[in-house]
Amino acid sequence: LIETLKKDFGYLNYDVKRTEKATLNFDETATQDLGDDLIFIVRNLGIYKDQRKVWLELWFRGKKVFGAFSLFPKPAKPILIKGPNTNDGTYIIMLSLAGEEAAQ
Repeated sequence: LIETLKKDFGYLNYDVKRTEKATLNFDETATQDLGDDLIFIVRNLGIYKDQRKVWLELWFRGKKVFGAFSLFPKPAKPILIKGPNTNDGTYIIMLSLAGEEAAQ
């Protein structure tokens, strides 16, 4: 994680604010309140062309920052999403998918 943050974002220091886990069956949604008026939403859309398909949304202070479909090959590497700047710094959200049962 440290090397990825340094290489992809140029960050040398970071703090882990929260870690959350959710098990999502097909067509289920997990909503994570990350604090600082930051909400992250993941919806499991199942398998598409042998990849896991998810819908991602990020909300900040009641406004949608982005919404996008994403495909994860199996096995999937974590993705990093650069979030908004707050008084505490810039949020980086790491999303990792695990387990075949989550894709069904």
